[in-house]
Amino acid sequence: MTKLYLFVRRYLSVLLVFGTLVSFAQQSVSGKVTGADDGSGVPGVNILEKGTTNGTVSDSDGNYRISVGANATLVYSFVGYATTEVSVGSQSVLNVTLQSDVTALSEVVVTGYGSQEKKEITSAVVQLTSKDFNQGNVNDPSQLLQGKVAGLSVYNRGGDPNSNAVIRLRGISTVGANVAPLVVVDGVIGASLDNVDPNDIESVNVLKDGSAAAIYGSRGSSGVIIVTTKKGSKKGGGVSLTYNGYAAAATPFRELPNMSASEYKAAGGNDLGSETNWQDEVTRTGMSYVNNVAISGSTEHTSFRVSTNFRNVEGILEGSGFDQINTRANLTHSALNDKLKIDMNMSLTNRESNFSFNEALRYAALYNPTAPIKFANGEFYQAILFDNFNPVAILEQNTNTGKRKTMNYNFKLDYSILDNLVVTANYAQQYEDNINQQYYSRNSLFRGLNRGGLAQKYTSDNKFSLFEAYATYNSAFGKSNLDVTGGYSYQVSQFEDYTAQLGNFPSDALGSNALETAGDILSGLPGLVNVSSSKSPENKIEAIFARFNYTFDQGIFVNASVRREGASKLGEDNRYGVFPAAGVGVDFLRYMDIPALNTLKLRVGYGVTGSLPNDSGLSQDLYAYSFNGVGRLRKPEMVIKT
Repeated sequence: MTKLYLFVRRYLSVLLVFGTLVSFAQQSVSGKVTGADDGSGVPGVNILEKGTTNGTVSDSDGNYRISVGANATLVYSFVGYATTEVSVGSQSVLNVTLQSDVTALSEVVVTGYGSQEKKEITSAVVQLTSKDFNQGNVNDPSQLLQGKVAGLSVYNRGGDPNSNAVIRLRGISTVGANVAPLVVVDGVIGASLDNVDPNDIESVNVLKDGSAAAIYGSRGSSGVIIVTTKKGSKKGGGVSLTYNGYAAAATPFRELPNMSASEYKAAGGNDLGSETNWQDEVTRTGMSYVNNVAISGSTEHTSFRVSTNFRNVEGILEGSGFDQINTRANLTHSALNDKLKIDMNMSLTNRESNFSFNEALRYAALYNPTAPIKFANGEFYQAILFDNFNPVAILEQNTNTGKRKTMNYNFKLDYSILDNLVVTANYAQQYEDNINQQYYSRNSLFRGLNRGGLAQKYTSDNKFSLFEAYATYNSAFGKSNLDVTGGYSYQVSQFEDYTAQLGNFPSDALGSNALETAGDILSGLPGLVNVSSSKSPENKIEAIFARFNYTFDQGIFVNASVRREGASKLGEDNRYGVFPAAGVGVDFLRYMDIPALNTLKLRVGYGVTGSLPNDSGLSQDLYAYSFNGVGRLRKPEMVIKT
């Protein structure tokens, strides 16, 4: 019994000594992680004891504390900075400065409701930055992407500077709905791409497949284009002023083959005594002038950028073109020890267009090349023939102009509740007003002569509001990194327009600006006065969504998302839909060495997307009203269209 007692006492003494040695082998290390560019603390840095699963994350000020073993080495890693390893030794305070990694910065890709490192993405996403954009005479943001993304088609039929480019991703994937990709500008879903000047774009990310676009639900079937605009300089960067401008010329590349006057006469055509190249008469060398001025700056907690863009663009069709001014402002402010980040954006575009008449190009290919432009008395030569009009007279006797004003703004708040938990709220509004008017002269055979002058006026108003709130949680443990986002989205939009067409004016002097002087108002003849107007209901879209990103050993990546969304355009019994997505990727070069390859990655993805109809109320019976009889008003008859 005595021997057993002595053995146990000695055994416990050994355990106590061993435990004391182990406790002394552990040491506490604290410090701060800062960035080399501005010296400020870097939050969210992963700090891992090399060779173990022991790790922590720096707080919102860059501070950290960790207990490590003897002879430990700490590994500091964060997106946008080069990974740094530091031997602890006997140090209890270890401050580390991370160097910016330009390569790593370029690998960060903006996706739905957040961003990821490029290598972690398991879906088809293409990122373009300013160095990748098309250069030269670019007056439409979509032209920056032309020919740059596989499967993305961008073209402008006829080169009309006033027409919007046609954008198609992977062809036409929907029937009877919007087939253009969804546009997201600075986090605002459905923002107008026309309200972004090409000079203000920092990067564009194109979400091509369903697994990437599913997070946007019922509007993601045609792909998603995410635009990020330029922001102010980094902290302490001072104030800078930049200017760039250029002039460009555009000419017709090739004319439609046509008979010359001599060839026309030789073929037996009617000789009217002149030689006129009508295509030359209605086209020109279009000059464009672009000027951009931007001011940016920053203080310790605030950065800003304000830019103004002036564009004077002429089309190759005589009279066509536009004058535009665009102003964009961004303000970013940090408060509450950098726990709160406030981001404000505002943009305003005012465009005055001369649409001219594309029909002039058509008749330039049809009109008699021996016809004169004008008679000797200065009046336009007009042949009284069916569907045959003097192309130059079309352009000079009539007007076709428009004005468009687009304004949007958004406020975004990010608040760090914990070091690895951020809550975000985003509110945005957009307004777009259009006024288009045409006037056909009393002397114009092209639509105006038989009506004693003809005026058309069209106005429209389009607006929408967006509110979104979501939370993002990220954590690093062992070889794993986890990022989870979940939130709520609500959008409401409304559209209304008005059109009037009437003729028989006493003079051409006021054009379409004096509709009340039209004689058609007094004549009472049916079909002469055409008035129509419409207004949509409040079209609402409401959704909840979640996204999950998991990385293991920097080589295995799992992404998943789900969105449940409802739209008021759809029927009561089929208003909501669920849009799931999942993807897995493996970076083989993480586990094998193949010098000839830079990237060898396998990824598999699946996603469900949807589309919404353009019109409202298609799930219900549609009613139209008509008046029977001529010359007298009768009770309208109701026609049901199903």
